[in-house]
Amino acid sequence: MSSMALSVVLDKHIRRLCLDQFPCGTGSWRKGGISSDTETLTEDTDTLLDLLSCPHSPWHHDEPWSPQAAALQRVAVVEPERLDTDFVCSYFRKLRIVDKDVSVIDNYLLKFCNLQELVLSANRICEISAENLPRTLKVLELRANQLCALGRLAISPPPRLQYLGLAANYLGSRRDVAHLTGRQWPELVCLDLSECDFGEQRPLLKALGTLPCLRTLVLEGNPFTLAPSYPGFAVDALPRLCYLDAAWIAPEERHRYRGMARMRHLLVDWASTTVRVGRMQGVPDPSLDAAPDAPEFPVVSYSYFVSYMFFSHHTTAYREVVAGATVRVQDPAAEQTQTPSKKSDKETLVSIVAEGSKDLSSSIESRHRTSSRSWSDCVDFGDTLMFVVRDLSSFKKFLHRGLRLFIEQEKTLSWPAEASDDVVGQGAVDKKGKQGKAKDKRKKAAVELVAEPPTATVMASAHVSLRGLLDGHDKVDILCDFGSLCKDPPGDDGSTSSENVIADNKSKDESKKKGAGGARAGNRKPSTAKGSRKGRGSEERDGDTPTQTETATVELSVELKKWRHASEARDMSVALAAVLGTLLLQTGVRGFGILPGDSQDHLEITERAILNVTVRVCLALAEAEGNDFTLPPQPFTVTGVAVACRAQNSIKSFQKAIRSIVFRNVRVDIQKALNASFHFDDESFAGGRKIIAEGLRIVKDSNREENFEGAQDELGTILHPLQDFYSHSNWVELGKKYPNSNLLQLDAIIGNIAAESRATCRSCDGDDCRDNILEDIIVEQILTSGYFSLNVISPTKPSGKCSHGGAVDQTSRIEPTGGINKDTFGSEHGFLHEEAADLATAATSQILESVREDAGDVPFLRMLGISRGSGKALCFVIDTTQSMSDAIAAVRDAASFLVDGQAGTDNQPSSYILVPFNDPDVGPLERTSDSEAFGSLIRDLSASGGGDDRELSLSGLRLALTNVPQSSDIFLFTDAAAKDEQLKSSVIVLIERTQSVVYFLIPGTTMENRRRRPRPAPTRRQQGNRITPSDAQLYRDLAQAAGGLVIQVEEDQLLNATRVIGQLSNSSVVTLVQASRNPGQGGTFTFRLDPTTTNVRLFITGSPGRVVLTDPEGSSVTVGDPGANSLIVSSQSFGNFQSLELNKRVGEWRVEVTSTAPYTLRVTGQSPLDFLFDFVEYVPFQNTFDVVETRPTAGGNASLLVTLTGSDTATVTSVSLVQSADSQEEEGVVEPRGTNGTFLVRVNRIPSVPFTVRVKGSQANAAGGDSFLFERQSSTSFRASNLTIEATAEDVLVPGTPYSVPFSLSAEDGGGNVSIRITTNNPLYVASGPSALRLEPGASANGTAALSVPLNTPSGATVTLVIEAEGPGELGINYMVLRISVFNPVADSAAPVCQVLSVVNCVQNSSAASWDLSVRVSDGPDGTGVERVNRTRGDGTLLLTPAPDGILATYNASCDSPDLELLVADRVGNVDTCSFNAFTATSGGPSSIPPLSGLGYVAIALALGVTRSLNAW
Repeated sequence: MSSMALSVVLDKHIRRLCLDQFPCGTGSWRKGGISSDTETLTEDTDTLLDLLSCPHSPWHHDEPWSPQAAALQRVAVVEPERLDTDFVCSYFRKLRIVDKDVSVIDNYLLKFCNLQELVLSANRICEISAENLPRTLKVLELRANQLCALGRLAISPPPRLQYLGLAANYLGSRRDVAHLTGRQWPELVCLDLSECDFGEQRPLLKALGTLPCLRTLVLEGNPFTLAPSYPGFAVDALPRLCYLDAAWIAPEERHRYRGMARMRHLLVDWASTTVRVGRMQGVPDPSLDAAPDAPEFPVVSYSYFVSYMFFSHHTTAYREVVAGATVRVQDPAAEQTQTPSKKSDKETLVSIVAEGSKDLSSSIESRHRTSSRSWSDCVDFGDTLMFVVRDLSSFKKFLHRGLRLFIEQEKTLSWPAEASDDVVGQGAVDKKGKQGKAKDKRKKAAVELVAEPPTATVMASAHVSLRGLLDGHDKVDILCDFGSLCKDPPGDDGSTSSENVIADNKSKDESKKKGAGGARAGNRKPSTAKGSRKGRGSEERDGDTPTQTETATVELSVELKKWRHASEARDMSVALAAVLGTLLLQTGVRGFGILPGDSQDHLEITERAILNVTVRVCLALAEAEGNDFTLPPQPFTVTGVAVACRAQNSIKSFQKAIRSIVFRNVRVDIQKALNASFHFDDESFAGGRKIIAEGLRIVKDSNREENFEGAQDELGTILHPLQDFYSHSNWVELGKKYPNSNLLQLDAIIGNIAAESRATCRSCDGDDCRDNILEDIIVEQILTSGYFSLNVISPTKPSGKCSHGGAVDQTSRIEPTGGINKDTFGSEHGFLHEEAADLATAATSQILESVREDAGDVPFLRMLGISRGSGKALCFVIDTTQSMSDAIAAVRDAASFLVDGQAGTDNQPSSYILVPFNDPDVGPLERTSDSEAFGSLIRDLSASGGGDDRELSLSGLRLALTNVPQSSDIFLFTDAAAKDEQLKSSVIVLIERTQSVVYFLIPGTTMENRRRRPRPAPTRRQQGNRITPSDAQLYRDLAQAAGGLVIQVEEDQLLNATRVIGQLSNSSVVTLVQASRNPGQGGTFTFRLDPTTTNVRLFITGSPGRVVLTDPEGSSVTVGDPGANSLIVSSQSFGNFQSLELNKRVGEWRVEVTSTAPYTLRVTGQSPLDFLFDFVEYVPFQNTFDVVETRPTAGGNASLLVTLTGSDTATVTSVSLVQSADSQEEEGVVEPRGTNGTFLVRVNRIPSVPFTVRVKGSQANAAGGDSFLFERQSSTSFRASNLTIEATAEDVLVPGTPYSVPFSLSAEDGGGNVSIRITTNNPLYVASGPSALRLEPGASANGTAALSVPLNTPSGATVTLVIEAEGPGELGINYMVLRISVFNPVADSAAPVCQVLSVVNCVQNSSAASWDLSVRVSDGPDGTGVERVNRTRGDGTLLLTPAPDGILATYNASCDSPDLELLVADRVGNVDTCSFNAFTATSGGPSSIPPLSGLGYVAIALALGVTRSLNAW
C-alpha cells in the first residue's frame, strides 16, 4: 500500500468545504457583488448562512474532522475577502483525522500555526517527527497507529503539550521509556500508553515520575498490568497522579498502597493466574448406550475429565504445589502424547512459565487436565491450577487469543487376569437360562480383572475469550455451553470421531459482575460416519420416541491475582519466592519448588529458606552492579548458591553459618521444650510474638555491631517459634495462604485470639481428627493453638480446648481428645503438614527479608558467611613494648603486606581485627571491614613501654580469640616469652572453640646475629636471648593445638617469611596431613593429592634432619639434594622455617623423616572440597542431635556430625581420630544423614591425648570419568577430658538486671578440688563465681556465675562467657563457652523526622535548570539518634553532614529530576522515608501537591473523553 501524507488528506478535507463556491466565497450569488448577468439571482448574507446551517439544506455538512470547519464556512460567507491559504490554515484549532490511512506527517502541518489539538487515530503512522508538529500543540492523539519508536517525536516536541495519546502502538522498548521523561514533556498533564507492549514497571514508572505535571495516566492493556503489583505499585510510585486508567485515585487507595514502591525486592513483573474448573453437567450417561447382548468381557468403564490449553513455553515446564499439595514435575513432550497423571481432589498446582523469546512462535499452549471422574448428572471437579508467568508480553497475546476447553471421555477395557480364548468366546455366545446367567455373574465377580491403558476421546471443545482480563477486570466467570453431546458410533477402524465445531457463547452474568469477561464456547454438532446416529442426545430414540435433549456445560473461572494492600504485596512476594520458589528473575529461569518426601523438619525449612533468599539477594546485587547472574541448579545447595553468588571462597563459612542457625533452631526443642511461648502452645500467642519481635530486634542490632555470630544464634532461636506457629496453631485450618507478618511486630494484632473460656475443639472420631476444630472457630476466624503437657499424673487444660496431640502429650487424652499439630505426616493434622511447612518456609523467608532490609544486602550476606573475599577474619596480635622497637617497622611492613596483598582480591578477609598488647595494658581491640582503615591502624603502631623480659602475649591472644569469628587466621608478633603462661589452658580452650589457626612470628631471636649489631647502649634484647627453648615450647604447643606454626627469624627476614606463611590465610586452604614430634623421632607420614587440590606445600619448622619425599609413582628425593627438583617446584628457608612447593601428582605421597630434634610438619593445598564437623549427642525424647560445646569424655564413645563442603556429589567413606603425638588412629562408623553431604560418625573410644580429625572420601569426576579419592585433616587439635561440665544460660542479657548462669561439674571416676576460672571477652563485662568446687567421685558439684555489663552496652553486643574447670590428676580440664546476646530496651519507637530548612524550587515554564534543598534529619529528644540516611530516589548530588541534633542533608539536582526520597533510620531499627519534590517542597513544612489549574482539569476531562471516544478503534 502506498504512503499517504497528512497534507493530502487535509487538502482534500479543506477543498470539500467549497470555500469559493456557492453559498461561500465572492461569487455572483452575493448581493452587492459584480455580475454580468442582470437576471442572476442574488442572496443576502443571512440567507447564505442559513443555507449552511439548516439541517435540510443540501449545503449543510457535518464535518467531524474539525469543529472549525463549519465556522470557516461561515467566515467564507461573511468575510470572503479574508480567505487565503495562510488564513485558512491558521484558523484551525483542532484536527481529527481518523482512519484515513495516513502514514506520513509532512511539514504542511506547520502551516496550521494555531493548532492546539491533533487527533490522528487509527492510521498507519510508523514514525512521526516533532519538527513537523506546530509548536502550539497541546493535545496529540496517536492511538492505534503503527508507531514503533518515539525517538524522533521526543526530539524537541511541542513545549506546551498537555495530552499525549500513544495507545495501541508497538511501543515498549527501553528506548521508548527513556523518551518519556520530564525533559521532553515538561507540561504533560495526561498520558495514554494503554494497549502497548511495556513489560517492565520499574523503569517506566521511574521515567514517568520525572513528569512534573502528570496527573492522568492510562496504562491498562500493557503486559505489566497483568502483574499482581499493578495498580498498587504505580499508585505509590507516582504520588502526584490523580487518575489512573480513567479512575480517580482515592486517598484511602493511596494509603493502602503506601510503601509498595519502596520495596526494593518486590517481584513486580510477573503474573499469577488461577484457573478453576468447577461443575460439569449434561454429559450423556454411557450406560444407556450399552447393548443388552454385549459380551461378558471385556468389562467397559468410562470416566470423564475436562482439559484446556493454557499458556506455556517451549522448554521444560515445572509444576508444583501451592500450600502443600503433591508436587509433580512433568515433561511437556510426554505431556503432549501421554495421558497425564491423575491428581487428588481439590488439588492446587502451580505451573511456572518462564520468560522466553518475544516471538509468539516460541510460546506454546500446553494442555492441562482435571482428575478423571466417573459419570454422574453433575460432576464437581473443583480443580484449581495456578500459573506463575514471567513472559508477560507473550501471556498478553495468549489472553487476546483465549483458551480452548475440552470435555474428554476415558474408556477403559478390563480383562480377566488369565483369560483364555474359550472364556472370552463363551461370554460372547452364552445362551443359558436364568440359572446359568446367575452362575456366570458369580463367576465374573470372582474373576480378577486387568485393565488396559485408557483411551481418551474428545467429546466437545469450546473457545473461551479472556479479553476481560485485558480490559481491567481481575476475573472472568464463564458457563461454557457445549450444546447437546451424543456419542459417535465407531468408524470402520473402530475409532471414535472427535471433530469439533466451535461457536460463540456468552459468559454467565457477564454484564452484572465486575471481572466477568466474554466467552465464546462451542457447540459440537453431532455427526456420524454414515450420516445417522442414535443415542440419548439424538432427537429420537428407538421406536421414534421423542426425548429431551440436554446441553453440556462446564463452569470455568480465570482470575488474575492482584495485591490490594502494600503488606499483602510484601508478604506475597516473599511467600511466592519461598513457598513456590518462583525466583523468576532472569531470562530462561522457569522456577523451582519443594519436592515431595518425608516430613519436613526445622532443619530443612530453615536451610531451604536461607538458600532461596540468598539467591534473591545475590541476584539483586548482580543487577545493581550490572553483572550477569546464573541461577544455581535445582534443588539449591550451599555450594551451588555460593558459586552463583561469585563467592566460591565462602562455601565453608556459608555452610558454617547455616549450621549455626539450624543448630540454634533445633536446640529450642531441647532447652525450651516445656516453655509454651517458644512453641505457641497453650494459646500463648503474646509470649511467642514477644520472643520473635524482640529477638528480631537483637538480630538487627547484632548486624549493626558486626556481631554476625550473635545474629546467627539469635536468628536460629527465633525461627523455631516462628515456624512452630504454623504447625501448632490453627492458622492453616483457617484457610490462611500467607504468613502472619504481624508476628514480627510487638504492637501489631496477630489475630482474633480465642478467649480463655471459649471452647475450640471437639474430640476426634477415633484416629480421624480432620474435623475436630469447631465450625464456629473456623467461620469466625478465631485463632487458637493446642495445649501440651508431659504431666502423666494430673495433666490439665481449660475446658473445651484443643490439644497439641501426639504420644507424649498427656492433654490429648482429656476431652476433647486428639490434637491439631501438623509436625509430621503422622500427626493428628498431618494431612496439612505440607501446607504448614510451606507457610513456615515463607515466614522464614519473610523474617530474613526483614533482616536484609534493615542491614542491606552486603551485611546480610556477611551474616550468612558470604563475601566476595575469603569469608574469614584476619587478626593481628602485636607486641608494642619497647623491646620491639628494632622490629616494629618490620612487623608493620609484614602486616601491611598481608592486608594490602589481599585487598580487592577473591581472598580479601571479611573483617580485620587488631589487638596490640603492652605491659600492663592489653588492647583495645579494633575491628573493621575496611582494609584501608585497618592499614592505617597498622601503620600507626609504635613500640614503647614494658619493662621486663616477658610480655602479656597470651592475654592479647585470649582477647583476640574471644572476639574473632570461627575459623579465623591469627598472626601473633612478639620477641618475648609469655609472662602469663598460666593462661595456656584457657587459650587452648578458645582455640578449640573457634577452630582458629594461630601463627607465631618471633623476630630477632638468633644470638649470633644479635651479637653482630653491637650498640653503645645495649637494649634488653641485645643483652641476651629473650626466648629460651622452654619458652619457645609454650608457643609450639599452642601452634600445634591451632594448626599453626612458630617461625623464628631475623627482622630482615620477617617480611619474606610472612609472604610465604600468608598464603595459608587463603580460605580454600585445606590440611592434608600435619604432625608434631617433641622430643624428636623419626616417622613416616602419608597424604593423598586429588584432582581438585592445587598449590601443594610442605611446611617444616625445627630441625627435622633428613626428609625424603616419595610421589605416587614411586620416585623419591631427599629434601635439600640437587636432584630434588623433580618433585619440588621451589624451596624457601627462613630461620627455623622451611617451605617446599610440590609438583601436583595425583595419588598417595609419603614423607619419611629421620630426626632426633623436635619438629613440626604440615602439608596443605588449595581446594574447594573440605569438611566441617561437630561433636554431637543424641537427645532421645526429641529424636535429634545437639551440638556438644564441651570436650568429649576421654576413653568414652562419641558421635560426630560431619558435613562435606564444596561438593554436592562427594561422599565420606572413613572418619578417624588421629593422635597428634604418634599418628595412631581411632576409626569411626559412618552413617549418611540425608542428601546434603552430612554424615553421622560413631567413635567407640575418644583418645586421652590431643587428636585431629581425618576424613577420607570419594567423588565422581566432574569430567564424567572414574571417581577419585580424597583426604582431609582438621587443622585444629582437640582434647578430651574426664571432667564433665554443664551450663545453661538465658538467651538475652538486659543491662542493669541480675544475670546468672548456673553450672554443674561431674566425673565418673575421681574427685577433689576443681579450680574454676570464669572470664569474658571484654574487661567491662564483669563475671564472678566460685574459684573452686569440691567434687566427690560419682557425684556432682554446682556453682553459679554472675554476669553484669555496663548500662550503655549497645543492644546487639555479645558477651562470651567462658567457664573453665581444671581438676586434679587425670580429671583434666573442661570448659563451657556461652555466647549471650545483649538486649538494651529503649522507649524509642518513632522513626527519625525530616525538617526542610531551605529550598530553591523549580518553577513551571521557567529557565531555572536546578533546585536545591537543605533538610535536617533528627530523632527527637527521646530518640536513640539517627544512624543512617540513604537515598532511595533522586539522581542529584546528596551531601550528608553530622550535626549535633542529627544529620544535615543538602541536595542539588536538575529540574528534570524533580523527586527526592530519603530513607532514614535510627539506632534501634525504626525506619521511615521522607519525600520531596522540586516544584512543591516548601521551607519549614511538609511538601504538598499544588491544586490543578482550570486548564489542568480541562486537560484531564479531555483526556478521559478522548480515551473513551477512541475505544472503538
